[in-house]
Amino acid sequence: QTKPNQTKPLNHTMSALLTAGSDAAQSVKVLAVGPPNGTYARLFKRIDRLNSKNGPFGVLLCVGDFVGSDVNALVSFLTSSPSPLLKVTTYFTATLAQQQALSDALPGECSLPGLVYPNLYCLGAVGMQEVKGLRIAYTCPDASESLMGDAVGLAKRCSVEGRPDFFLSWHWPNGILRFVSKDEYPSKLKGVDLAENFVMAAALGSPVVSALAERLRPRYHFSAHESMWLKRPAYLSGPTADLCQFVGIADFGNAQKEKDIYAINLVPLSQRPQLQMPPAVTMDPYNLAAAMGGGVALLPPPTQGGMRMLGQKRRDFQHSHSDRSQKRPKGPCWFCLKSPDVATHLITSIGTEVYLALPKGGLCLNHVLIIPVEHVLSYASVSPVVGTEIQGYLDCIRAFFESLNMEMLVWERFVTTDSITDPHMHLQVIPVKKGASDTVKTLFEGMGARAKVRFEPLQGSLRETVGSAPYLYLRLPNGSELVHVVPPDVHHPLGLARQVMAHLLENPAAAQWRECAKSKEEEEAGTAEFKKAFGPFDKMQ
Repeated sequence: QTKPNQTKPLNHTMSALLTAGSDAAQSVKVLAVGPPNGTYARLFKRIDRLNSKNGPFGVLLCVGDFVGSDVNALVSFLTSSPSPLLKVTTYFTATLAQQQALSDALPGECSLPGLVYPNLYCLGAVGMQEVKGLRIAYTCPDASESLMGDAVGLAKRCSVEGRPDFFLSWHWPNGILRFVSKDEYPSKLKGVDLAENFVMAAALGSPVVSALAERLRPRYHFSAHESMWLKRPAYLSGPTADLCQFVGIADFGNAQKEKDIYAINLVPLSQRPQLQMPPAVTMDPYNLAAAMGGGVALLPPPTQGGMRMLGQKRRDFQHSHSDRSQKRPKGPCWFCLKSPDVATHLITSIGTEVYLALPKGGLCLNHVLIIPVEHVLSYASVSPVVGTEIQGYLDCIRAFFESLNMEMLVWERFVTTDSITDPHMHLQVIPVKKGASDTVKTLFEGMGARAKVRFEPLQGSLRETVGSAPYLYLRLPNGSELVHVVPPDVHHPLGLARQVMAHLLENPAAAQWRECAKSKEEEEAGTAEFKKAFGPFDKMQ
């Protein structure tokens, strides 16, 4: 196996990167390179070679300090004879001082940020631009107050326009090595225990960059710091558990032979690509980040390796949700996978954190439940890892229902009673006729109003909206979400959702699950039938 500070032959590695998980009709081939330290002729000669063998590449992103302390090296390269031909459109960032020095040194008028030379663009110091459909956010270590304000504005802009495909920063983000095992550290940090060396850990990376990365939640974060190479395991960020990948790129042509060029082929997020879960993910390394400009507290790496291997049936991942979200049931549980009370003959698919099962007394054909393997109280309290796997199953079920010319309706009731002190979270999923969203919404609002249940459109995340309160959650076929938060000391009609569904399906008797109960033999046959039909769409096992 290749160690982190060693690389396979570049052409082999690059071919693998460029053929994995992308749509050739929509994707953009991107190269990222570390700081050239004045060796521009060597850099672009190598880029031309790679472009001929593995291209054409649409974008070259220069990560870190592209200009350097002396702009004359870049000016000499651009004004040399014969004039250099840059075959791949190249983008770099520069501080305000570098932009001014470059503008002064180049012949003719050159207003930066902007076009410096044919196919060479200066992005600026802080901001976000769209290039070939890719949103690229970037920042430089410039201490001016105006740029700090721009950084805050950048975070706000991304919250409105959507997270970027790429985030380029000169420095590493502080805390990026949280939840990374020591054997995956960059070669310069081999043998260093950052959990004990607080001084080094605090000095490694910028808290401003980590705060920005936490707010931006980029699909890829490229950074250059002290010529170190690191491709850490992907992590899940934010309340929606967005998948993010950090890649630290070493200086171009470095003596240690650390990896200095990274290639990727991807479909822009603006085209809503189907993102594939990598074999390993961790929790968000910035979950303790302070406000913009503040410090980031050190969290020692987990004692059990720090990395969640999604392809294995391991339970050693350190979840970050509250104590209330995952607990042992006080009595027998029908849904805990390790419980002797679970009806295993109804299970149709088992992932890593989540499994599917048919319900007892299902409302209709293909009525299915999504259930966490461990005892979790509610959908609002699941960890990012569990939430991501739940969404993966929902995507598979949606595709299955679409093949039947049906749409997907999802709901969850989280209500505790004297007899259900520790409920085990499960999402109810059923197929409905296409175009039924308005009908479902009207039924829930109308029948709910008679029971003093008022639904509101979900604003923000479910966790932020409901806190620890009981609730009834609904996701309509068109993707819109409704929620009723149960007020304190108010009785909630437990059978409301099922009554609405029975009315929608024009089967009033189905409001009582016992009216739909079947023998074990019939349940086993139903499970086998669902497995056979759903199997081609199940990507989660």
